[in-house]
Amino acid sequence: MLSFKQILFPVDLSEQCATVAPFVQAWATHFRSRVTLLNALEMPPVYYAESTAFIGSVNVEAMLEERRRRLESFAPESFRNLEVQKIVRMGVTTMTILDFVRCEGVDLIMMPTHGYGPFRRFLLGSVAAKVLHDAGCPVWTSVHAQQPASASSPTDCRSVLCAVDLTAKSVGVIQWAKQLADSYGATLRLVHAVAGWPEANEVAAADEFRTSVFDFASKEIEKLQQQSRHER
Repeated sequence: MLSFKQILFPVDLSEQCATVAPFVQAWATHFRSRVTLLNALEMPPVYYAESTAFIGSVNVEAMLEERRRRLESFAPESFRNLEVQKIVRMGVTTMTILDFVRCEGVDLIMMPTHGYGPFRRFLLGSVAAKVLHDAGCPVWTSVHAQQPASASSPTDCRSVLCAVDLTAKSVGVIQWAKQLADSYGATLRLVHAVAGWPEANEVAAADEFRTSVFDFASKEIEKLQQQSRHER
């Protein structure tokens, strides 16, 4: 039975975060989870200058208190009926999130992504990309869009799409996706993408190649499904 005892919601107080809050509420309600809103106060690099006079002029406690106040008032309508803790910590955002996950037994991270136009796929240094790569638990992210938008019904989950790569590593992913789909009564679909499609001079040869690739992939996916049923 799929269970998320603790959901971590990293909050940067942005508009994108506000649109994710209803989804956090929906998942926490569905799975009866505790929710932690975590905000990282990341000091600008200039604050670490060698000038002690400049550093002494920065009121860190006041900055923390202001950030706590803003976090306390963040999307209150989404968390009224949930078990929620709100935490502000100083540090680099990515490391703060990953350290909290390691130390506090987080089961799921839910966070927005920020759109940066057509070149967003090259922005590998983003917080979301680093968390997705390094977190030791599942990570849910919102639709990657430059302009945030919320869905009308975040509780309505009717279809789950699970990407597989035809290796044994996909077995656990299929099991996880099946449990998620079952918990919502949703339809589970498995998909595999074939990259590097070769060019063919003759249509017949191209069709034959396509058919052989599809047949192979379909048989491998069926094997993965069978393994996922036997290895529970």
